[in-house]
This record gives sequence, C-alpha cells and structure tokens, in this order.
Amino acid sequence: MKPTTSTTTAAQRGNVLAVPAPAANEALHVDMVPGSEVQLPFEPGQTTVSRSENSLVFELDNGGTVTINNFFVTENGESLPTLILPQGEEVPAATVFAD
Repeated sequence: MKPTTSTTTAAQRGNVLAVPAPAANEALHVDMVPGSEVQLPFEPGQTTVSRSENSLVFELDNGGTVTINNFFVTENGESLPTLILPQGEEVPAATVFAD
C-alpha cells in the first residue's frame, strides 16, 4: 500500500511545536517554526531517523513518517531545536543522531 501524504501545520503553543503522530502508512509534513522546541509523540530511538536536505525525517514501525521541514535551518548561529519526548524529557536534537 502506498503511503498517504498529508501536510499539516502542527499545533504551536508558545515556543513549542507539537508534532502529531502519523497513522499507519501516513506521511506527515510539518513546517518548522524558527526558535521553537519540538514536542514528539514518540521516542526517536524507536524510529529510523534521517536527514533529507534541511528536513528531519522520522520513519515509524507502522509505515508512517514525519518530516519536519527546515529543521536544520537556523539563524545567527543558533543551535538546533530541543526535542521534547513523550514523558516531557528535553534533549538536544543532536542526540537523535548519536549511536
């Protein structure tokens, strides 16, 4: 079955971009809001994480994907956004790429 493509603008609460969880075989595309932290509804370690140009891509076991467009675009030497995990733990984005 082909993935269903769906573009969404995630909920923005203050400086937190709340990313929705994709349904099985659904491809979500979320536009990064500069200066925001990113709240994930899943553990990055339980996904396949990759980079596609300036976007961060999470591939889930259910075939769903989340692409955060322009995740790697920063201004004035800012660091990458912080990720907020489902339990509320805040981690630097670079940790999702660590072995």
